[in-house]
Amino acid sequence: MTRIRPKRRIVGTSHYNLSMVRYKSETAGYRSRSQVTRFRRPSPTGADLRYHGDFDTAGFAICERMMRFGLAPWRMSTADYRAALAAADTEGAVLPREIQAPGATPWDPVLQEDFGEKRRIVHQERLLPGLIE
Repeated sequence: MTRIRPKRRIVGTSHYNLSMVRYKSETAGYRSRSQVTRFRRPSPTGADLRYHGDFDTAGFAICERMMRFGLAPWRMSTADYRAALAAADTEGAVLPREIQAPGATPWDPVLQEDFGEKRRIVHQERLLPGLIE
């Protein structure tokens, strides 16, 4: 049984308020049935729904799946991946290596090639400060 504990964080500026809901689940990143059901319904506010995940094989598979539910990839491009690697190198961070071949990245085919060559995993927790700015 998957337990979902929503955590809500409000980020506001003088121009807009952005509400981010992060779901901590025991599903290894795969969305639960209740989350997927929610994604299939239109947003009551008309907001565009977007997805960001880890730069790894599983994260790419989840992103592709979320696209099928109408979510657009957000900050999941080749440029974003390269920027994350450059930041990790500057900080001297050692990133884990992916042993599985990357799956398709139809939103940015070059990302699959680039990740396939480098195979350095960037977890989204590393990118969190930039994601909530």
